[in-house]
Amino acid sequence: MTHLPLLGTHVSVSGGLHRACERAESIGCTTMQIFTKNSNQWEGKPLTDQDIQTYKTALGKSRIHPVVAHAAYLINLCAADPGVLRRSRHALEDELRRCEALGLLGPRADAAAPKLRALLKDQDPWLQSLACEALAGLGPEARKASVSDLLVMAARHNPADPRGMAHRAVCKALFSPYPGTEGISPKSILAESLDGVDRELLYPAIQSVLENDDSVARRSVQRLYGKLTDRDLVALLPAIVKAIRDLAPSNEMFGDDIRLAGLDLVSRLHLREGMPLCLSVVELKRWGSARRLQKGMECLARYGVHAKAVLPELREMRRSLEPDHKNSDLLDKGIAAIEATTDSPTLLDLKDFKTRP
Repeated sequence: MTHLPLLGTHVSVSGGLHRACERAESIGCTTMQIFTKNSNQWEGKPLTDQDIQTYKTALGKSRIHPVVAHAAYLINLCAADPGVLRRSRHALEDELRRCEALGLLGPRADAAAPKLRALLKDQDPWLQSLACEALAGLGPEARKASVSDLLVMAARHNPADPRGMAHRAVCKALFSPYPGTEGISPKSILAESLDGVDRELLYPAIQSVLENDDSVARRSVQRLYGKLTDRDLVALLPAIVKAIRDLAPSNEMFGDDIRLAGLDLVSRLHLREGMPLCLSVVELKRWGSARRLQKGMECLARYGVHAKAVLPELREMRRSLEPDHKNSDLLDKGIAAIEATTDSPTLLDLKDFKTRP
């Protein structure tokens, strides 16, 4: 393969980012620099999916590589004015998100990985969060090499971040994207497998995340539940059970996800402690009760005849509802199924749960 010498210039994106590729090639360039938004404004028009795809299609058909992004002129991370400094930080974050969306990071930014990993130890949660996001967008080897540092950050208490808000960024990088950003953000580093991950680092990280006040942070680890070995569960089940019992106080609209995922897990293991949790998570007077009730009854059914022990509580729950309440039918069917079942699985106590062969 013949490699063309790098010859480029700053190219206008007037008319759309994809036009820059056409302009660069028309003057014989093999690389180019662009602004991803107006260079003299703090905020730019959000990139749409069509903007991103059109640009990537045009770039893919061209011989332009690599592409360099120039940040807006207004950004000054050393500004003495607190207002300018705050706006500069937000503007830089926006620039990074745009670069990430356009594929301008990835392996070509891998040389920055050591400095990004060093920023994970910074006391500033904003810098930590930006470093997490940038590491997730690097190439495969750099992403893999960052796992240990990210896990250490997730487990470490930062006095400057009492609410653990940087957890959201580290969880996005390691475990799962934010709600609604699937397919837009880079795939989380451990999304596919936990193979080879140092358990001495993994366990404290997950335990710390499950104690975060923010439901968005907690829910990020729910996809890991299906990847945990019995050895992992011995270490993590107490934290998982606690996260079922205690609803995170922030971002309550996402709070049920991690609780129901945990309930699904403990009921499949036939842990005795799961039966009362099947009832306590329902919270009939809190919004979204139908979803919780349906999952609770599904999980309770896995206990077979042992679930008959909670029939009095279920009947009392049913009596508390109006006859035409939306949850009445779910409860009636669930009660009837438990009354009729003859299944008798062996129950385990949480304290006695051991690695099985």
